[in-house]
Amino acid sequence: MVKYYDISNWEDHPYFGTGGTRDKEVVENPDDGNLYYFKTSLKKQVIDYTYEFWSEIIASEIGKALGLDILHYDVAKRGNKLGCLSKSMIDPQKEALQEGYKWLTGFEEEYDIKDKEAYTFQIIERLLTSKFPKEGFIYNIIKIIVFDCIIGNEDRHQENWSIVVSNKLVDRNKLFRKKQTVTETTYSFAPIYDNGSSMGRELTDERVAKMLKDNMQLEAYIKRGKSEIHWEGEKGKQKHLDLITKVANSGYREKVIEIIASIRSKYQDNILIEIINNIDNCLPKDCLSQKIPKIRKDFWIKLVSLRIKKLFELRL
Repeated sequence: MVKYYDISNWEDHPYFGTGGTRDKEVVENPDDGNLYYFKTSLKKQVIDYTYEFWSEIIASEIGKALGLDILHYDVAKRGNKLGCLSKSMIDPQKEALQEGYKWLTGFEEEYDIKDKEAYTFQIIERLLTSKFPKEGFIYNIIKIIVFDCIIGNEDRHQENWSIVVSNKLVDRNKLFRKKQTVTETTYSFAPIYDNGSSMGRELTDERVAKMLKDNMQLEAYIKRGKSEIHWEGEKGKQKHLDLITKVANSGYREKVIEIIASIRSKYQDNILIEIINNIDNCLPKDCLSQKIPKIRKDFWIKLVSLRIKKLFELRL
């Protein structure tokens, strides 16, 4: 359930660096002492993605309904700004969140993180299957690729997936039953996060209204959607469904089919409608002017349901 928080008086922690293109602040909740990330929608001179933070929240709720491990987001107000709020995924005293680019840097000598064409499924696959074969992290990436197809996320760059590194002291027996304290390092794949570049966040109200009335425009919009994850040996970005098909054909058919089957078993139209229609019910009276117009909600419902339909129709 999405909740509303007024975090105007929460303490700033500016020394925690944050990546990404949107305004993002790290704040401390005085009630539990935990760190939280507050993000607003991207707004520049010629860009105003009013519904971007809502896309983040809706994507999270959809992901949870589909059984995915995904970061939870709430609605928050800080001063006169409305945005989404998420609890830090780690305990900074014991853990580190290492983003994809940190692992890819130097993994292969010729890899250049500034070269977008080099950011391929294959380089991620080689990294994860060689460094984390037992953990099976390659399947986490495949789940993300499938989920991005559902929400139309076009920004799964190298900072938008991470591995959590945990270090803890453990006692180990040595010879003659003497104890030795050693540091044990474990790895886990971070929940899916930073999904705001989705759900048609860049579309104006006028475009949304036209697509609601014209199925051909909506179909064309979905067809144009592409993933940020490239395919080795091919120029340009991959369309979402094409990328899933290529991943399946590269040796992961059973896993892709299993992931889609799991999503199919959990997906229900009425749950999607309920999530989207009620997503802003938590807003207090002084924020009612910022409630989401019905036309935008209707568009989201139609957009996601059609994307899921196309995913289920995919022949692998």
